[in-house]
Amino acid sequence: MTVSYSHRMSDSAAAQLYDQVSTIAPEKDPTTVIRLGDEHWPEIRDRKANPHDAETCRLVGLACALTSRYDAIEVWRSRAEIRFAEVGWLDGTATVISSRALAELSRDNDDYARGRTLDVIEGSIAAYEIVETISPLAQGGRSMPDELRIGDKAPGPDLTARFYWEKSGFFLLLLGRFAESRVRYARAAEIARPGRGAAKVRGGALLVEYLAARAGEAIALGPDEIVAEQREVVAQTAEVGDPDIHDTAMHNLEVFERHGDDPKPYEVL
Repeated sequence: MTVSYSHRMSDSAAAQLYDQVSTIAPEKDPTTVIRLGDEHWPEIRDRKANPHDAETCRLVGLACALTSRYDAIEVWRSRAEIRFAEVGWLDGTATVISSRALAELSRDNDDYARGRTLDVIEGSIAAYEIVETISPLAQGGRSMPDELRIGDKAPGPDLTARFYWEKSGFFLLLLGRFAESRVRYARAAEIARPGRGAAKVRGGALLVEYLAARAGEAIALGPDEIVAEQREVVAQTAEVGDPDIHDTAMHNLEVFERHGDDPKPYEVL
């Protein structure tokens, strides 16, 4: 009988560490995820590249981004990227590229010295073009090899596609290209996994409508309908259990109610 890679690795140190990090989850307890990464890095460094360690490094990098550990974000991303490449995990590599697009946006905005609300964040053609590089992987028709099926949250073709459509939609939103952004978010909504991803996409799509209306474009939703929809986004993000996107949703509800210009994005900047 052929045993899958993920099953053979189920009792390994790499698999156990990955299970621990993914269960804790960077969006829920990033400090602990970073601590575990730092403690176990010598072991990861000395092990042969494997999918579990690659994904662990990615999750630690995400935790660093969530806590503004700028000194460590690119270190962990690079550790993840080389391991994704070694094991042939295209979708893992795509997640790192999408993170680099957000890093480019940060650089173009002087690390958000003017703030992190959409009235002061400037669009970045370079960030948009970086995320466009993963477009060939986001068009469907690919399956995930069994040896890379290490967990429900691990990168796969569906996650790559959602990242591409959502993040390209976000960058187009910043560039004021609302019609194109709307189409991208709609595609992301079709494939987003239930939970955090679906909540982020729904919130982002509503930002497109709100800002398009503020820019004078005719949209299908009226102001009261946008507020009502945002209340549903708030409820959805509360169920997800990610305090950052829930706080963003709450902030945006307050902005929509006062017709303000300073909503926040749902992306980890």
